Amino acid sequence: MDARTFRVLVFDKIRERLAEHTSFSLGRERALALLPADDIRQAVVWQAETREARRLLDEKSDVHLGGVHDLRPLVEQASIGSTLTPMDLLTVRSTLVRARTLSRMLGRLDPAMTHRYEGAESGVGAITGWSGNRKAGEGRMEIIEAAAPLSVTVDLQFLKPWKAQNTTTFTLTPDAEGTDIVWSMTGPLNLVMKVMGIFKSMDKMIGPDFEEGLANLKAVAERGPGVVPSAEEPAPSANLGGS
Repeated sequence: MDARTFRVLVFDKIRERLAEHTSFSLGRERALALLPADDIRQAVVWQAETREARRLLDEKSDVHLGGVHDLRPLVEQASIGSTLTPMDLLTVRSTLVRARTLSRMLGRLDPAMTHRYEGAESGVGAITGWSGNRKAGEGRMEIIEAAAPLSVTVDLQFLKPWKAQNTTTFTLTPDAEGTDIVWSMTGPLNLVMKVMGIFKSMDKMIGPDFEEGLANLKAVAERGPGVVPSAEEPAPSANLGGS
């Protein structure tokens, strides 16, 4: 569209009205930068996303961005070695807490998430992948080492919404009451993750996901082989890879 068309449609006023409903500066910035789609397929996708967001707001009152702040200026300060003030740290903490809550909540609201299995049927070379909405993202896990029945090492790759590579290891130790499992994950940290790690440990950020995944794994193991989890009780892979 050209400038004259935008004026006729009073598009600036439309964007201003939309921006009035945003809850923080980054949302307002994105609202004011919106442009109409010239591709009908893109327009259909945006309309579907808008309907999904509207549904979530209608069904769940706790889906909101309260407590979220634009951290870009603080990340830039930290990247050049500047010292953040106590108030800056509280701002980062508030954003991380709310972002984590939303991520976990929305990650469970993707009934269309798909899983694929390829490679070896079991052991080294067995591969599982997942693909879901923007929160669930996309990735794959491949068993790269298996010292049955004591340990399994997995190459975990996140492809969307960001790229990352981690190595996860499950160490099993039999005891009188069953088997103890230690689940560890190692991998490189980018700049943003390093900054986040200053204010909140990785254990606190992803620890709940580990606990949930291990609880699901325990439930599957106790059911015995050949029993498929119900729709209300997702298989461990949904939590091990998609969190």
